[in-house]
Amino acid sequence: MRPVPGHRALILLTLAVAAATYAIRLRYPLDTWVPVLDFLQVEPARVPQYATFFTLGVLAGRHGWLEHFPARTGWIWLAGGLGGSGLLFAVGSDAPCFGPGGATWPSALWALVDSALCVALCAGLLTLFRETLGGSGPLRRELAAGSYTVYIVHLPLVVVLQYTPAGRGLPALAAWGLVSVVAVVTVFPPAAGLRRLPGARRVL
Repeated sequence: MRPVPGHRALILLTLAVAAATYAIRLRYPLDTWVPVLDFLQVEPARVPQYATFFTLGVLAGRHGWLEHFPARTGWIWLAGGLGGSGLLFAVGSDAPCFGPGGATWPSALWALVDSALCVALCAGLLTLFRETLGGSGPLRRELAAGSYTVYIVHLPLVVVLQYTPAGRGLPALAAWGLVSVVAVVTVFPPAAGLRRLPGARRVL
């Protein structure tokens, strides 16, 4: 088993993800979408984060990091992530100090802030859920087992749901809450069905 990551590893991870994010946004700024296989739209600006956290999830599962990650470390990063999110909400992601891409200081700052919040909230929220919702009931086991399948198949459903409240006059926060709740409720049942197809459980 590899050593459980600590503060130093998380800081280095943040800097590495920020550097990769900044580099790819030199060519592909935020909200630049590239078609893949003629039907799937991919935003390259976020690929470094997606690829990094997917890989880390695999490593964490194989080496027992989720079970042995120090709670104190997680709480500190959760506090930092929540504090940073609150500060970002107050400043606004569209502030002049942030940039969507290109060889500029605002782009570098946004890549760093974006990556730091991702690392902090991932480490912190995983700790929070482990410490407060770590039971082993049948529903929790089923939801945990289906989470990877949900990660793979959720995008089309969420996109459809995002268009549903459009034009209905809902505030942004209310629309986000509605879509979030409906998506969580509706995406797990089909994911459970897919996992029960012959041979699917081995890969999903």
